Amino acid sequence: MQSEHNTEQQKAIATNDSSLLIVAGAGTGKTYVLVEKIIRLLQNGIPGHTVLALTFTNKAADEMRGRVHARFTAGKVPFVGTFHSFCVSLLREFPVEAKVPNNFIIFDRDACRRLIKRCMKQEGITDYTPRAMQHAIGRLKTGLAAEDESDTMNTAEHLLPVYTLAMQNEHALDFDDLIIKTVTLLQKETRVREHVRNRYTYILVDEFQDTDTLQNQLVALLKGEKTRIIAVGDTDQTIYSWRGASVHNMLGFTERYAPATTVFLTQNYRSTGNILAAANAIIMKNVFRQEKNLMTARADGSPITLLSAEDEEHEGELIAKEIIRLCNEGAAYSDIAVLFRVNFQARALETHMITNRIPYTVLGARFFDRAEIKDLLAYLTLVQNPASQEAFVRASNAPKRGIGARTLERIFNKEEHLLSAGISAKVAALRFDITRVTELAQHHPVAHVLRELVSFLDYKTYLTKTFDNPEDRMYEVREFIVFAERFSHLSGTDGIAQLLAEVALVSDQDTLRTTNKQTVRLMTVHAAKGLEFPHVFIAGMEEGLFPFLRDEFATHDPEEERRLCYVAMTRAKDTLSCSFARRRGVFGGYENRHPSSFLSDIPEHLLTTTPTANSTHHTETGENSAEDIQW
Repeated sequence: MQSEHNTEQQKAIATNDSSLLIVAGAGTGKTYVLVEKIIRLLQNGIPGHTVLALTFTNKAADEMRGRVHARFTAGKVPFVGTFHSFCVSLLREFPVEAKVPNNFIIFDRDACRRLIKRCMKQEGITDYTPRAMQHAIGRLKTGLAAEDESDTMNTAEHLLPVYTLAMQNEHALDFDDLIIKTVTLLQKETRVREHVRNRYTYILVDEFQDTDTLQNQLVALLKGEKTRIIAVGDTDQTIYSWRGASVHNMLGFTERYAPATTVFLTQNYRSTGNILAAANAIIMKNVFRQEKNLMTARADGSPITLLSAEDEEHEGELIAKEIIRLCNEGAAYSDIAVLFRVNFQARALETHMITNRIPYTVLGARFFDRAEIKDLLAYLTLVQNPASQEAFVRASNAPKRGIGARTLERIFNKEEHLLSAGISAKVAALRFDITRVTELAQHHPVAHVLRELVSFLDYKTYLTKTFDNPEDRMYEVREFIVFAERFSHLSGTDGIAQLLAEVALVSDQDTLRTTNKQTVRLMTVHAAKGLEFPHVFIAGMEEGLFPFLRDEFATHDPEEERRLCYVAMTRAKDTLSCSFARRRGVFGGYENRHPSSFLSDIPEHLLTTTPTANSTHHTETGENSAEDIQW
């Protein structure tokens, strides 16, 4: 833990005569500065109950609270908590004015989903899952669906008042309600607003770049005439716009809270000079940012390594070999992280972790454990084993066909003659689809079978009505079909049998490494925010993948993609490797790829390439220069 302030940190800690924006670059000790600033305020005689510190996660709040309590035991300590916990405290203090029950309860996301399911049944809504409706209702309530006129959102608009009434009858609030009702309270109740404003002298907000419109409004409503707002964040790490965060909340801070001081923290305590220089070269091209240039007292260190692969399988192989080399040189598995832009990239990486007996952990669901993959595997399983009851149950619900547990029980008990004509027709339709898959498998490779299956099931529509991220799940489906292409040389059902065996092997071996704490971490860039590792690999640095383009879906904000790349690079402490493939499997085949434009932004003297000797794809030896890469 840092023990002394640098000049920038000292200025941030000492500035108390105005509102303050602390622009804290990656690895510059923002949490340290926040804690020290709270301690300094308390030591200067500011009463603890007049200081409010807000953050986004319970983990961050607990860490800050613990550090403050450990350092300051005299007098009342400040409120340090999440936006939601603060809102709960205000609503419980002013229930009448906020028009909430005195004894309201808080429904977590699972409880909300169960209530939505009940409301959907009441309204006869069967085309969507409770999860999809929960996501849509949340977007409606928080104003993120203003221009969304989809069928999903129209259904959510119909369901919202029913859900709202049901919540009122339960005397319950959901997470969105906590923020919305607190903002409404402070907007409409002048007496309450002034009372609360007079309470706080200093309000500190962590990760300010992650605030959405409502949270930004809440902070503004809390500011009284003598209140100082202290915001800590980094526009270069705004990567959650898809859930409402806006980079403009930080960019507009000094105007909104004038007079305000801005302090930049640019002394990085994490990364080597070369890693920071590469990250700076990428992020400096963004327009919507507060300009800064991170520096480090560390040595330049190794150049950023480029791994040029023929395809995603070769990419996984190269990364695995580099991990083995690092470990042979003394690195621990837990020192290493492999980051990727989109979840489907995990499949090829997992395969080569297993092949090379590298223990690993995937943050989030493993590829073959994902619901959409298990759905398709169920149909393939029924080709190989028509008697599989487990696969039959899964297939009967993907997509949903109105075949319930009682019907399935009668089928398995050979009592189908007891079924009604309507239910019998639904069962017959399911069996027809299974037969189609079986017949296709007699004459076509498994990848072709899967493409046809996805088509005649209209599986994309099912994903849209079932999940809140259908496009991401469709990418997983496409990656699964790419994986299946490796069995195309096998005839008939042999390819299905081999595929199912390989998937089972992944699952069996996976139980071994999940109990091992010394594991390589595989995760998306979003999941990596706030973490750091001595050695980082960023996979899939290709145009269309990173930066990411959603094909027929909406294009991502190019500046946010650049911020994501910056966040990914600044997770690395000692070494950074970036890999790309010259072709990558896509839905229906392969397509040629080009290295990411982000890589061309990095000065060539910061880059090196690694030999590809001992690769099953390459026979070339020797070290290449970055000039050999065709951008």
